[in-house]
Amino acid sequence: MPKMTKEYEPFVLYRNYTAWHSDKITCLNWSHDSRFVLTGGKDTSVRLLNVFKIKDYVPLMFTGHKKKVVNCVFSEDMNRIYS
Repeated sequence: MPKMTKEYEPFVLYRNYTAWHSDKITCLNWSHDSRFVLTGGKDTSVRLLNVFKIKDYVPLMFTGHKKKVVNCVFSEDMNRIYS
């Protein structure tokens, strides 16, 4: 009979994003391939941040919302962002 053991797998910190929003973050969503993170905040902006290093990548900011961002999601085909 195989011996069952429990293993602890800790989280790994890849990047630390600070000061990207000027107010509290209200929503966070991972892309389907786990390469990008969407964050929306009370400052009425949405940021598209990368998790892994991509050469010459500058995080994108989507503005123009009238009120705080409630939710932000990727489309199924990863071609659109909804907020």
